Amino acid sequence: MKIWPILITLPLAIASTMAAAQLYRWIDADGKVNFSDTPPPPGARDIQQKKVPAGGPGDEALPYAVREAARNFPVVLFNADCGTACTKAAQLLNSRGVPFAEKNPRQPADAEALKKLTGGDIMVPVVQIGRTVLRGFDEDEWNLELDTAGYPRTGIARPRPARATAPVPVPAAGTPQAAVPEAAQPAPQPEVQVTVFTTDCGDPCANAKDLLGKRGVKYAERDARDPENREALRLIIGPNPVLPVLIVGTTTVRSFDEGAWNAALDAAGFSKAP
Repeated sequence: MKIWPILITLPLAIASTMAAAQLYRWIDADGKVNFSDTPPPPGARDIQQKKVPAGGPGDEALPYAVREAARNFPVVLFNADCGTACTKAAQLLNSRGVPFAEKNPRQPADAEALKKLTGGDIMVPVVQIGRTVLRGFDEDEWNLELDTAGYPRTGIARPRPARATAPVPVPAAGTPQAAVPEAAQPAPQPEVQVTVFTTDCGDPCANAKDLLGKRGVKYAERDARDPENREALRLIIGPNPVLPVLIVGTTTVRSFDEGAWNAALDAAGFSKAP
């Protein structure tokens, strides 16, 4: 699913935002190489810092195809903590080894740059690849544009390691086998990020959290009275939201409606309440 309020195509480029910036290269906990113009997170290793001259990255450690694509089609990502969509946007660029400048619309200068691209709107995520602007995260659309710009598709789909299973003992021949009851196993939960924006809004907020608890859904609760959370919520659904607000992956449900919340959780693959 894609999150975008208006589809636009703009000819305006802001490649100058990458001029004389810092490019960081590091390896994360999963052994994946990442590139960004922001300092790496705690725990990163093999950190390398380079100057990025005007016209694109000149780091000779980057493959030639990446250097050429970055020189001709620099990438700028406008991002914030909007949940799964913003997380996946940065993950996609990092998984392809794309050097990019990351801008936060909460900063006034970055907000102004974003409004120039979108005609005055502020939303995330938004990516600029050369002269093309894509609003909202759509993995296929972003990959297609990166392909067109010449960025290699290396490392997009890394196979997950198989889960280790405990060995099963085999009884000797002739040994009577008693029925062994299977241990009750909790239903597997989908790897979908769930966020709930709440306040002390009475029954709606209490009923919302009760529903999530009954279905065994792990979620991040964010107090909408906190200025940072309030701004994040505004970026996602606009001003004057009716709380609580549920975000399941890239699906947003405004206010508490048991049927709508259950439908969103069902669609994401969460098990039903017993």
